[in-house]
Amino acid sequence: MRSVRRGFTLVEMLLVVAIISLLIAMLLPSLNAARDEGRLAACAAKHRVWAVAFEQHWTDERYLPLFADKYDITGANPLEISTLWFNTTAPYAGLEKITAEMPSATKNAIHNRNYNAEVRRCPADSGVYIGVNYGGFNSVKPTWAPINYGRNVGPETDVVRSRLGGRNPSRWMMLCDTNAHFIYTPRAWTRSVDFDGDGAADSHPGVLGNEGSVNYYNRGRPKTHRGSGPYGFVDGHVRRLPMADWLNIDHWMWTGR
Repeated sequence: MRSVRRGFTLVEMLLVVAIISLLIAMLLPSLNAARDEGRLAACAAKHRVWAVAFEQHWTDERYLPLFADKYDITGANPLEISTLWFNTTAPYAGLEKITAEMPSATKNAIHNRNYNAEVRRCPADSGVYIGVNYGGFNSVKPTWAPINYGRNVGPETDVVRSRLGGRNPSRWMMLCDTNAHFIYTPRAWTRSVDFDGDGAADSHPGVLGNEGSVNYYNRGRPKTHRGSGPYGFVDGHVRRLPMADWLNIDHWMWTGR
């Protein structure tokens, strides 16, 4: 007698689909978390590339690369793009160096490539870049020193002194996630607006008002990786910090409190 093979009933098939859907729903958060952790690790590795580049620049030049070495607040002299930090350290990060004798068109082309280089881009968000969180002093506007000015009065800055061991180099942030290549530090752009509504002041109203709401967090991107981000410090190490720690350390850096 020949046996008859019975197929799945509709109820059984629906039950299987429901079980599979439930398993996917249970696993998806874990898979997303693992993917996010992978992106964080990749971003931290890029921060480490620049931290090493800064270390090599220090070894060769005896000062840390500044935001820009020739930045004139009066507007009398244009910014020399070759002195922007990612251009001065470009060779140490495997990128092309801009030299003074190059034609302007060549300089601009290299600058654009360095600015948009893969090693400076966050893998979690195409609009996030690795930027600097410090600067040098300027004889015209010294109180704006923490980010915007180069060594017009010599290479001595608080950051350089800290690198020499005088001011806790393991606490001083050099690198952070940004939407450009720097952040506005609280020394001159005090955070008084609670942009994200979490109860903590995180943005300067002038930066928001003058440059558009895209520049919340003073151009920083401290929440790119599940509310946190990687940071490179003056002593060369890179570690993950939640946004609250970023705000606290940044405040300490520029106020001493």
